[in-house]
Amino acid sequence: MFSEVRGLGLLIGCVLNADYAGQAKQISQEAVKAGVMVLIAGGNVVRFAPALNVSEEEVTTGLDRFAAACEHFVSRGSS
Repeated sequence: MFSEVRGLGLLIGCVLNADYAGQAKQISQEAVKAGVMVLIAGGNVVRFAPALNVSEEEVTTGLDRFAAACEHFVSRGSS
């Protein structure tokens, strides 16, 4: 699903691979349904920008929820 991760520390962007190009908005909508707020940059990058005082537990929970949202997106045919 992703071809590259850019950035440092907590401020990162995940670049969608060719199969999912242009679908960052739809993926971000799935993430919101899973309880994770992400940003988009163009149609091909999903960005994370958590509060700088976020705990490790909150990061883990957020990434688990984002992974579930991505799995749901892929399983329903990414339409």
